[in-house]
Amino acid sequence: MKKIFLSILAFSFASLILFSCSGVKKDKKGREDFSVFIDKFYSDIEFQLSRIDFPITGKVQENGIPELIEKEDWVILKPVEKNNPDYVVQNIEIADDLIKQQIIVKQSFSIEMEFSLNKASNEWYLTSYTGVSGVAATPTVDSTLLDSTRTVRIVHPDSLKNEK
Repeated sequence: MKKIFLSILAFSFASLILFSCSGVKKDKKGREDFSVFIDKFYSDIEFQLSRIDFPITGKVQENGIPELIEKEDWVILKPVEKNNPDYVVQNIEIADDLIKQQIIVKQSFSIEMEFSLNKASNEWYLTSYTGVSGVAATPTVDSTLLDSTRTVRIVHPDSLKNEK
């Protein structure tokens, strides 16, 4: 009886170690806590590489097909300074198993990534990286730019600097 108890105890301990290897605590839904995961993702290179499901999709090319990013083409992502006013980081939960992260830099361009949840392990993985893309500033409406149908053009405030 004592041998069975010790075997069960050893198995339980080994299971606990195995399931806590990522070192990322769980949220209320039993998934890795995304905010803890993302901090570790940016600060630990080995962890980052282990959590990218290569190949991942990249920018959509002119032919309409997204490029594929292989491990050998990957450039390690560095963390964004949390208190830097030039950066806005948005984590948008699209679904329980999909989070889109958008980093807006100086209201000029954005970097977008998608993280998918591996349902078997409840761990987050980077599955899409669109890289840097166009103007990502919050658009504003200039009422002087209405057309004849009273449709408002949405413009970025910086684009008006050269028009005046």
